[in-house]
Amino acid sequence: MIAVESEPLAALIARIKPDIPIPAGAGDLIAPKGPGWISLVVWLTISAKSLPTELIPDAVKVFQAWLMTTQGYNYPINAQIVEILFDWHALIESHLTRRVYRDMSEIPPSLNIDHLDDVRNEIRMIVFTYANLNRAAAERYLSHINSEKIRYHDQQTLLKSPGTLPEAAPGPYAEFVLAALIETDDPDSHHSRRRDYRPFEVHEHVFLDMPLDGGSFLTVLNSSRDDGLRLIRGLVEHATNWRREQYQEQRIPFPQIKISFPDGEKTFEGDLTVFRWARAAGPSLITGTALRALEAWGHLQIEAGRSFDDVLQHILGLSGSSVAFLSVAIDLALSHWSVASATAWPLAANPRLLEFDEDRFKHDVASVNRPSRALRQQSTAAIRVDLDAQLSRRTRLFDGIGRYVFDEDTTTLTRLRSALEQARDELGNEEKASQDQAGEWRAMVIRALRMTVAANWDAVTHTLQDGTQVDGYQLKEAPEKQQEREDQAARANAGLQRMNIRLRIRSALLEPAQSTPALLKTALDWARAQPSEAQSTSDDKDDNYDAEWDRRAMVMAAALAGRDYEAVDRADVMSWAVPVLLTASMQLDKEYHGSQIEHNTTAIATLGIVSLFLRGEDNITRRHVLRAAGHEHPAVQEALGQNLQRLGQVDDRLPRSIARIVMIRAIHPRRASSVEQQGINDRRHGEMVDATIDTELRWLDNEGDEPAWPTLAPCEQDLGGVFVLVTMGISRTMIWKISHRATLLTKDR
Repeated sequence: MIAVESEPLAALIARIKPDIPIPAGAGDLIAPKGPGWISLVVWLTISAKSLPTELIPDAVKVFQAWLMTTQGYNYPINAQIVEILFDWHALIESHLTRRVYRDMSEIPPSLNIDHLDDVRNEIRMIVFTYANLNRAAAERYLSHINSEKIRYHDQQTLLKSPGTLPEAAPGPYAEFVLAALIETDDPDSHHSRRRDYRPFEVHEHVFLDMPLDGGSFLTVLNSSRDDGLRLIRGLVEHATNWRREQYQEQRIPFPQIKISFPDGEKTFEGDLTVFRWARAAGPSLITGTALRALEAWGHLQIEAGRSFDDVLQHILGLSGSSVAFLSVAIDLALSHWSVASATAWPLAANPRLLEFDEDRFKHDVASVNRPSRALRQQSTAAIRVDLDAQLSRRTRLFDGIGRYVFDEDTTTLTRLRSALEQARDELGNEEKASQDQAGEWRAMVIRALRMTVAANWDAVTHTLQDGTQVDGYQLKEAPEKQQEREDQAARANAGLQRMNIRLRIRSALLEPAQSTPALLKTALDWARAQPSEAQSTSDDKDDNYDAEWDRRAMVMAAALAGRDYEAVDRADVMSWAVPVLLTASMQLDKEYHGSQIEHNTTAIATLGIVSLFLRGEDNITRRHVLRAAGHEHPAVQEALGQNLQRLGQVDDRLPRSIARIVMIRAIHPRRASSVEQQGINDRRHGEMVDATIDTELRWLDNEGDEPAWPTLAPCEQDLGGVFVLVTMGISRTMIWKISHRATLLTKDR
């Protein structure tokens, strides 16, 4: 019969619907094409119980072809076929189940079926697909499954690919899912639970390929509201309790949100993490799938004409439910505002819920936790409700407050305003640890109250992308917020101007070609208006850095003026610049490592002092230049090194004096083991440098002979009873550079 009166299903599809792609694995499927099939199917159905077991695989192929061909018809015989397939599936399952027998006589006879496991899998695929044709048989099958004894892979198959079982037997299927996913703790186990990491342990991967509208969970809800809600609540509340246990371990009360509905107050438990579960894939994909199924069911119910109030009551459940259900309720309210506004206003009157929804809105707009495009395209054909296309993904609950203002019936607006005023007063009287958070909630309530006053809205006209003009209303900004915004803009503008002038001053100092009279005037006007000492308005590191930046820029302006300023009021400018440079050369500010002059106030002052010395400024002497040579910071030594040639043109002895002072400065006493001794060593070292400067000055004043060139001491040379070390790294490099420049200048002379 199969060989004569049938044809491959792939050939039939190619002949009737050539545009339909042939699915993978369809090569073995056949389709009946002759009248003899009816008699064969009827005879097999009648003789199924007496049929030899070795013929079961062939009979299964006949039943499969028949069910595929007649699935659009309500033939009574099809229900009998499904029942027969369930019986054969149970028979093979009993032979595949591992058992312990006390006697050989207890072993059942063989079924004489080759590849028994493959035959079982084929029957399971067929019977799961057509289980909705015989609901009673499907219920019996699921009711007899023991979730604790079923094999792991069989359990996973039933969860991942249940076929039409959720539709045929929603109650037993819900019981099976809850028992399979929610494992009980072993009281005798002393090891940490796997649920410490995720609420459903190793089962999270089961629903990776589930359609985005909830898949089988939505099917259960559509088939039986009570069974579906029991399934969804069982999963979500289990995950919420997992989150509650984390708070209990830290001895922190589990957060609650109380909402006053017209028929009474309800409490919802959970934090922002729980509220996000309707969108997020972590920590539980199962919970997210359940919540998406609940939202999809709500959309279908409302679109079918059911009242929003009735749907909302079933979504939220009893008092004490998870706060995750509030997220679903908000999605439904925003997506069906025209029928939900009269019922959903209590949701908009709670500041904590408004804060949670604001977080949800930001994530939706930024496409955070949204499925990838590839996954959406893959599951588009399977979904019944496109959740990501709903209006709730583009709006927020806070925006809905303004819609009540312009309704003809002001009853709801009055109730909303009264609830907001009560929330404002309660927040104003709360004395809690987190005062900052309470303040944010109160500010949010105050803004919401402003939105309930029609006078705070302006009529506006917007032009859409297609050129269409629409009339609407726009909330006026609060006067204090507007002033705050203007102040922030003013501060930002002042900050940009200050950064700009500082960068221009630095560029002109380091690159003389950038210096112009106009820039000098602007730089001096800015610098002379700055305080003489670096000031910080707070303890923030950024503010401190900004104040130090200002101080360095002011010293840069003084150095720039000493080098380039040529106006008639130069004397007046120098009366300001010289004290600034001398003070900066002696002041110990917070410095930064490295040889970059622009980051060291003393190095910047050194450039200015050298420039003034070269111009013959009366207040600047050789002592000021040599004192800079005694400073050990690499940036100061770099500033001197850049000007050695110009100093040599004034006095060819100066570069040699500077080189000798730098070499003496490079010799440091060995660090002592006590603070007192270290202080004595540092004082002696400073005195040695000062004595060297005095000796060099006497030579430069023609009061003595040229000092001898010092020899850098080895690591353990005794100097005045103190072991010394030679400074390495940058200091030795600067010694070489300055000494080399001094030697070249001497040879040139």
